[in-house]
Amino acid sequence: MRPSILLPLAMTVLVAIIAFVPPMVGLAPNGDFEKVSRRYNLVETAEDQFLFATQTYSIDRTKHWFSGFVTSEFLPAWIAVRLQRRSGQTSFDMRWIGLVHAAIFLLAIATAAPALSPWLSLAVFFILGDVAHLVYFNTFYMDATGQVFLLLGIAAYLRRWRWLLAIASVLFVLAKTQHAVLGLPIAALFLLERRWLTAILTVAGLTYSLRNTPVDYAPPAVFNMIFHQILPNSANPSRDLQELGLDDEYLRYRGMYSFTPGAPIHDPDFNRAFRARTSHGKLAVYYLRHPLTAWRILVEAFDEAGHIRPRMGNYDRAAGYPPSTLTYSFALWSSAKRALFDQRGIWLLAAALLLSWLARRQWTLVLMMWLSAATGALADSLEVIRHLYFFHLLFDLLCLACLWRFLQGKGHHAIVGNGVIEKAPARSGDDDVLLPIATLIGDGRRLGGAA
Repeated sequence: MRPSILLPLAMTVLVAIIAFVPPMVGLAPNGDFEKVSRRYNLVETAEDQFLFATQTYSIDRTKHWFSGFVTSEFLPAWIAVRLQRRSGQTSFDMRWIGLVHAAIFLLAIATAAPALSPWLSLAVFFILGDVAHLVYFNTFYMDATGQVFLLLGIAAYLRRWRWLLAIASVLFVLAKTQHAVLGLPIAALFLLERRWLTAILTVAGLTYSLRNTPVDYAPPAVFNMIFHQILPNSANPSRDLQELGLDDEYLRYRGMYSFTPGAPIHDPDFNRAFRARTSHGKLAVYYLRHPLTAWRILVEAFDEAGHIRPRMGNYDRAAGYPPSTLTYSFALWSSAKRALFDQRGIWLLAAALLLSWLARRQWTLVLMMWLSAATGALADSLEVIRHLYFFHLLFDLLCLACLWRFLQGKGHHAIVGNGVIEKAPARSGDDDVLLPIATLIGDGRRLGGAA
């Protein structure tokens, strides 16, 4: 069987087993689901947050709520809700949203598969088919739509399908505010390649995402970083507060974070006054002035991120597993990374630096990885593992890029412009214009095309 058929087929079977065959595998909600689910009148079980991946949501029109967020996750959710209505079900099964996310993911795999060699196809299966990635499908996390549209954009770039590339790029940067920031290197790549329309659409999408984030969304994260991370480790708290735009009146909150009982950040008046005085911008300036503090926070975050997967339940309560139980089925890749990097943040950072050097031609992907590291580790002190999910996804894509270069150097298959696989001799490091990952994420050479 041809690899272009075998990879999508094998990935379809794998996704079906993980996401749809009982017991359903997902990721426990943390409160973020409501930013999407309540728009469609879906109500989760509050007691399940962080503990169980709730499978069935009740439908209650009186619970309708618009959070103020505009995210491309609304599109998969809209489709999933309509599928549920057509099915005649009176409650919402999370496998409907999983079906939509999986369909986009499998479209990306099927699009890219004809341009991948057999060995690279096998690597894609084990790395991108790891449960660490697929576990997001049966969720309303905005990371899910960010993941599938990033991969779809990569596949479209590889096959030079211009309009699919433009659509996927815009939907990726609209997924989440943090993903909008990752769109900056993508837009730069499109500008260098003179893909003017795609660049304009990507910049417009990321600008819209950043400008339309609710004003009260960022202050809790800033509150966490200042009072839960910086001040408890500060030798001069008063000086640090002053640099961050605050005064000694705020010393009383030292050690607090946004979920601490009595934390004032959720009070509208406090939130308004707080964000008028400080911000993520001032945090960034503070880090530049205190690089050792930034380094300490980064290493501590990567110590935790080395666990790879959030310590949040993967099963529904009815499945009978204890709270916060993780599945380790189809977790070979993520388990190997965890064995190497758990509580070894320096090792993980060193591995990322090594990958950045080995895959330096893929500068877009490298920049995206380090931007995701900065936003995930230095912007909020809570849920670090989940906030660094995109760092791990981009880390894995860089691993695939390095594997391709290794295989090419051994004289394995290469691709030609139309995506057909042909046998090619080993090439020098300067003669790999058509490397699949390099081509699709930033060799930096102009491939042409108005879109």
